[in-house]
Amino acid sequence: MPFGSAFQWRRGAALTACAAVLAASVRPDYGRAPADGFEPAGFGGGKALEMALIGDSLSTNFHLAGTWSMIQMCRRAHRSGGNWFMDPQPATSGIVSLAALLGRLTRVRAVNRSTVGSYVDGAFPDARHPVVMWVMRSLTFRQQVTRLIEKRDFPDVVLVWVGHPNLDWVRGFQKYGRGDIPGYLGSIADRMARTYDAQLRRLVRRADEKRTPTLILVYGLVDMRSGARSRQTMMGLKTADPGRYPRLYDASDIFLGLRPENSAGTSELRDLVNERMKRVVESLAASGKVLVEYSDALARVDISDPLLANRHDAWHASAAGHSRWAEAAFADLEPRLRRHRLLSGNPSAPRP
Repeated sequence: MPFGSAFQWRRGAALTACAAVLAASVRPDYGRAPADGFEPAGFGGGKALEMALIGDSLSTNFHLAGTWSMIQMCRRAHRSGGNWFMDPQPATSGIVSLAALLGRLTRVRAVNRSTVGSYVDGAFPDARHPVVMWVMRSLTFRQQVTRLIEKRDFPDVVLVWVGHPNLDWVRGFQKYGRGDIPGYLGSIADRMARTYDAQLRRLVRRADEKRTPTLILVYGLVDMRSGARSRQTMMGLKTADPGRYPRLYDASDIFLGLRPENSAGTSELRDLVNERMKRVVESLAASGKVLVEYSDALARVDISDPLLANRHDAWHASAAGHSRWAEAAFADLEPRLRRHRLLSGNPSAPRP
């Protein structure tokens, strides 16, 4: 999530922490998934396909809003649905999630480990303040992996889509770049690759303890070029109607890489990161029952249509955007699951 620094920007850490504690006690989480996982309705018995997602705010229902609303969203994000991976309230959100699509073929239990503010450890020039991370209930990539491997039952499928906050390269470059943009972007990508390698190896070691096969699928980061085109369109729409996208410029004030003058560097960094992540995955040869694969299914989704963007900040996804990602993920994941015998049955079975 690129916007963890919003809390530093708007409030002192101590004040925000107090507000977060109050917010957590004001009302129960709405539409949240059970702590032991979300299971879509509509499929019979049998063993469930256990799935987990490691990610950042693009895999939650977060968007920029007022401070109070953002605190509440952050503290619910680790359990709430309303995203492409899972959604306990599809009738309300309008999202057809990946878990729901797979749930038409088999019994599925999904756990979303994604948190708002998640980033790839060691690839930020300055670590975020621990109080801010606590207020947001944010976990880094390493911390999410730790939570997952400590569970008694390890999932059959682990999806990894994290690192978008690390694409905000501008502030770090201003402090440490020494005028060499290509060199600085390359150094970020290299550090992200090293962390990915270390954390994927931890997942592999834990998965290898299981008696059954495990698929670890790493997704390339989102298409920043089509996202930049979308923001250009939305900036024009906002000029014509200032009431639209009320947090559009808040987003680019926090995530400087979203600004038009910085978008080329952000897109280049995304490409470098995806290339290196793919190499890391290729270097992790299948270890017995553990399969580690790379997918560009989400990276290839064209998000230039403004209807796919959130109507508040024009950066996070709308319900249509989450559904588009879910469709892309499903089309890519279903054949992988069948190929590795993690999913059986008729692939052409009717889907309601």
